[in-house]
Amino acid sequence: MKFTLKNKIDENELRQVLSLDRQTYVADRCVSFRVCNAWLKKNPEIVCALKLNEQVVGFFSFLPLTERAYAKILSGEMNECDLRAADILPYTKNSEISCLFCDIVIQKEFRDAEAIIHLTNQYEKLKNSLAKRNIKIKRIVALCVSKDGIKLANRFGLKFIKKNKTDSIYEIKY
Repeated sequence: MKFTLKNKIDENELRQVLSLDRQTYVADRCVSFRVCNAWLKKNPEIVCALKLNEQVVGFFSFLPLTERAYAKILSGEMNECDLRAADILPYTKNSEISCLFCDIVIQKEFRDAEAIIHLTNQYEKLKNSLAKRNIKIKRIVALCVSKDGIKLANRFGLKFIKKNKTDSIYEIKY
């Protein structure tokens, strides 16, 4: 299959991303179009879409957060649905950031090795792009709601911190 990746998505692609999100997670864990669009206006590089023939079949979200929002995510006081544009940071040259690895979602029929390899490779490319801009990632938190999410967090080197009522919280510090 000929997958393509897009680092800066438009509104149509955002609608497809959010539709895929709603197919994967329970409704109270899905961010609205209005909220996610506001995040993208603050930082257009936070969602990477995996596409096949102009259709989004997967995506990941990587959100640079304010220290206050990061602390609340890490403590379990809030999750991604509680975030607002004020909690999202732009990628600014010569800065240090703390990030939330928010989602990695792949449409069921494409959950094979090829699709996940494309998304994880693109995640590494994003981190390399940030490093080239002298943007240092201090730490990353991930909220895992599935066995696959936990497996991926472990593969990325994140370590288990704690479990709250809905998530397993993982973190890595650099």
